[in-house]
Amino acid sequence: MLHRIPSRLLAFFILLTVGITISSAKAAPKRLILIRHENKNLSNTSQNLNPKGFTRSINLAYMLLGCFGKPSAIYVHPIDNNKPRSHQREYQTAVPLAVATQENIRFLWQAKQGTLQAGKALRALPASQYPLVVVIWHYWDMPELAKGLGWSEMETIDRSDFNHLFEFNYKGGASTPIVRRRTESELFKKTCASSPNGLEVGPRY
Repeated sequence: MLHRIPSRLLAFFILLTVGITISSAKAAPKRLILIRHENKNLSNTSQNLNPKGFTRSINLAYMLLGCFGKPSAIYVHPIDNNKPRSHQREYQTAVPLAVATQENIRFLWQAKQGTLQAGKALRALPASQYPLVVVIWHYWDMPELAKGLGWSEMETIDRSDFNHLFEFNYKGGASTPIVRRRTESELFKKTCASSPNGLEVGPRY
């Protein structure tokens, strides 16, 4: 014979379920900036940025700090020297921003389980602790990372395109972001992109 659940106990379970749902819904950073690493030489096998790419990474540090604010986290793909694509350029691109902010560069280890999982891990970061996250990635699976971030409309990135920046806004902790596509060249022209940020070297355009 089934026993009736007391109304007070039932109400408690309902409130608990609703509370968990609301808490889960808010498990997303307020804003996430996704960019590709800066320029490389397309005609050789070096795993490094080229001089133009390194200069742009300095400009990037000025622009991100001046136009978006200090990031609460900087994420890159883990470096793997045993693979032809070792992901060193992503780390190199992040260095000027890390130096300017004194924010440690973090490896997104979930990428070892797959790019989709890496995106989901980023989307699960709580907004209260991660109001602004910067992610520097490689071009060939940025669309897959974007899917994990809740956006499936990113087109394939051309291997010669080092200019695009994607701004993900999770308003009210929503799991589906509002995405704004921008270009670094457009943002570099703004006054905010040359604001002092603690680097001894000024922006070089």
